[in-house]
Amino acid sequence: MNSLLFLFLAFLLAIIAFQKVVLKQSILSPTFPFLFGLFIASLIALICSPKWGFIMRAETFWILVLGVLSFLLGTLPFSKRHKDTRIQNPTLLISPGCSTPHSGRLALFGVFQIITYTSAVVLLMNHFGSRDIGFLLEGVRASINSATTQASFAYPTWLNGFMSICYVSGFYFIFCFVSLLAKKCKDVFLYFLVISNLVLCSIGSLLGGSRGSLIILISALVFGLLSFAANHKHRARVARRTYLITAILVIALLLGFQSLGTSLGQTQNASFNWIDYFSIYCGAQIKNLDEFVTAGNFQISNLFGQQSFRSLIIYFGRFFVPNWSPYPLDLPFRYANGYSLGNVCTVFYPFLYDFGVAGIIVMPFIMGVVSSWAFELLSRRKSKNKAILSFAYSFIWYCLLFSFFSNKFYELIFSPTFVKYLIYFTVLLWGFNVSLSGPRFLKRSFASRGVRCEL
Repeated sequence: MNSLLFLFLAFLLAIIAFQKVVLKQSILSPTFPFLFGLFIASLIALICSPKWGFIMRAETFWILVLGVLSFLLGTLPFSKRHKDTRIQNPTLLISPGCSTPHSGRLALFGVFQIITYTSAVVLLMNHFGSRDIGFLLEGVRASINSATTQASFAYPTWLNGFMSICYVSGFYFIFCFVSLLAKKCKDVFLYFLVISNLVLCSIGSLLGGSRGSLIILISALVFGLLSFAANHKHRARVARRTYLITAILVIALLLGFQSLGTSLGQTQNASFNWIDYFSIYCGAQIKNLDEFVTAGNFQISNLFGQQSFRSLIIYFGRFFVPNWSPYPLDLPFRYANGYSLGNVCTVFYPFLYDFGVAGIIVMPFIMGVVSSWAFELLSRRKSKNKAILSFAYSFIWYCLLFSFFSNKFYELIFSPTFVKYLIYFTVLLWGFNVSLSGPRFLKRSFASRGVRCEL
């Protein structure tokens, strides 16, 4: 029996119960997604351990426990403020001093999205000479993965910028949708425009060749719905309905995960049954980490933070190193008993790779401090720029939830791309809500207005 893995599961379950029952912490707080993601991955690893021939070693057990405790220690200064009380709605963009965008602006932005994504698809078809969307996206993905050489394909700078703006707008529409729910808005046409724009940017997010961007959007939607439910705990029926919708959304994603990957040209594991396919993406990381820990090759990077801070190093390296070129992550594929287990090994792998056991102490601690501080700012009743904080924390919440998978936190949050996204979101927020001055017909068509809502 895989006793140490079972013990680690019991350890995680005990902490989750303690955080929720004793400390009464909110599920929106950083500790819940971090622990919940690791718990689910460990549970699947335990179920699949016979077919993988996986028995967790003591070294891996203590690495995982140390990493979890380090993260919790980082959240400790803020833990008293993360109680499961009715906090000010983190996704409430429509406050008394802020109106919703007019339907004209939403419709105009929808047209902008359609033009942008159509341009991207036409460019792909001209470059790869095919109309097979799976083939096209496979080519995009191959170009992105060829990080060591000049990519064979890249979207033009202007188009890449437009696509990024469209993608970031998805978070605005998610928060706007939840805010409309919170305000009990009765404007059906406004709901239609918001949801239509959200669907467009969700589809467009797949033009990068992978499911990652779409999963981030879905994670933000789950975060928004959970925050809505948390703020309606006094209305049990509303809360239960919201939790049910969230569960249905997650189940739909899980059931369609393999088919979506095949549609995007990810056919290397298409012959697997659903359980084996899913376990590779959620569970095999624990087994892969165990193999790396067993090998004992810690602190082997040639550059400080080579694996942990790759996004920052690649961006700033070109300013300091002549003839600088990007480098790939050292993520060899791993196999067990004929099963391909992928090449990712949880968030702890790069910390061990770069800094050894010291990285397991320091790096999760920083994650705990940063994420808890962000949640603390978001939870304050008088926080300014709550919409921008909601956007930033929804990214952090996703990174913590997928810590079982890879180093999402330092790859996404500590990156120039995240800063660019923050700027785009701020500009979009201003553009959708700024009051216009000019001819009357412009004001009538595109000016912000309040929504008739039951307060």
